[in-house]
Amino acid sequence: MLRYLLPLCVICALLTSCNKSAEQQAVQVEAAKTPKPALPAGSTEFKSPNGSFSIYMPGKPEESTQTVPETDGVSGKMHMYTVASDKMVFLVEDMLVSKDVEHSGSTDEMLKGVETGFSGSSGTKVVHSNNEQILGYPGRRMEFSNTQMTFKGFSLLAKKHNFIVVAGGLNANIDDAKAKTFFDSFRVENDMAE
Repeated sequence: MLRYLLPLCVICALLTSCNKSAEQQAVQVEAAKTPKPALPAGSTEFKSPNGSFSIYMPGKPEESTQTVPETDGVSGKMHMYTVASDKMVFLVEDMLVSKDVEHSGSTDEMLKGVETGFSGSSGTKVVHSNNEQILGYPGRRMEFSNTQMTFKGFSLLAKKHNFIVVAGGLNANIDDAKAKTFFDSFRVENDMAE
């Protein structure tokens, strides 16, 4: 009897994980169907050169690239797209890493690392953060500030990509319509480059 029970437990565990994966894929497909907000005047739809994401930006972004040194077996390349507009900075980072971070089991650690890294590099403190599904992917919404600067955004993990979408700056109104459209228009593209 025991020799039949163990394989049955393994099959049930596999089916449960497949169902979670199928449920997550269904959420991702539904999120992709959600219409983007209307393109505001002065904004352009930006699609990343590698095809991994699209977003409305209030101008043509400047691109920079940085190699990320290996930490805990993960290394990668970060592509940053930045636009400065109306005393605010709009930033999208696409870090393509050496392993599947979405399904690695260390998503909380990765998302917390993004939060800590951004806070440290911007000289701000975390005001608010919480983990949640964003567009069907593991994500973290974050808000940072100090006496002069405020930033708001999110990070999400999709396959081998760690996306960071942030807006803010010196005395910035991070809840204005331009910032809201920026955040609401971000989409992970189905043909995401590996």
